[in-house]
Amino acid sequence: QARLEQVEAEAAQVAEQLATARAAADGEEEQTLKVRQTLQKLFLELEKRFREYLQEWRSVEQEEQRLCLLQERVNERLREEHVGRQALRAEVRRLVEVLQELD
Repeated sequence: QARLEQVEAEAAQVAEQLATARAAADGEEEQTLKVRQTLQKLFLELEKRFREYLQEWRSVEQEEQRLCLLQERVNERLREEHVGRQALRAEVRRLVEVLQELD
């Protein structure tokens, strides 16, 4: 009888400890879930910002490429103008020589 009472008392104590441990585990699980939700929200915000920055970067890169092409065209036009001016100077010199021969 005494042994049975002792085992029952130990079982009640173990059951109480188990209930306390379960309550603590439930609290930790709830806290972990909150942290997980917060982290997931932050991750989604970070991913959104990253996508926006990536899109902006692509736009900047496209604009930079457009400007490089425009600069190449400007340089080509300047080269063409330089060649044209050289040809014009040569023609002017030739005409001056012709006029001098006429004198």
